[in-house]
Amino acid sequence: GLLNNNKQKILKEYLCDFFKMQNVLCLNRGRLGAYLAVKASINKKKKKIILSPFTIFDVVNMVLCAGGIPVFSDVEKKSITISLENIKKVYDEEVAAILITHTHLINIDIEKIINFAKEKNILLIEDCAISFGTNKNGNFIGTFGDISFFSFGIFKFISSLNGGMILAKKNEIFSKILKEHEDFKVPD
Repeated sequence: GLLNNNKQKILKEYLCDFFKMQNVLCLNRGRLGAYLAVKASINKKKKKIILSPFTIFDVVNMVLCAGGIPVFSDVEKKSITISLENIKKVYDEEVAAILITHTHLINIDIEKIINFAKEKNILLIEDCAISFGTNKNGNFIGTFGDISFFSFGIFKFISSLNGGMILAKKNEIFSKILKEHEDFKVPD
């Protein structure tokens, strides 16, 4: 069936092994990953999420639904992803996270953005909906940031009716994600 727990367990085990991470949560919709990532990132003083305007409206809606404030950063032409230079133009002390939407190319500033996020003590979220399996220097997209989410739809790399997953490097962040996810209703 669609909600076969054994199949979900097998998928989760595969994904944990594939990404070499233990903090993996399979979701019934990929967009929930965006919601959960933002919800785990924001607090009373920091609600802004820097992201690309070159994304689907569902991502922007999930930022809003989670209580975040979208702040758009311009993209660079080669990878169609946000650049560190443009992130710095919109950054302020109310930013909680940077959300990179990976396209079919890897963000050319990924290492610089990681360092910037660490320096500013903000989270880096990766939207990997259309980049599953892409790697750089042996590291898969989704393992660079603090949180990453993926979509498994009919037109995605992992093709299914719907679904997705979210990863988190740190247990403390993953605990926030799990706590928020507990309140979700089981889909019928």
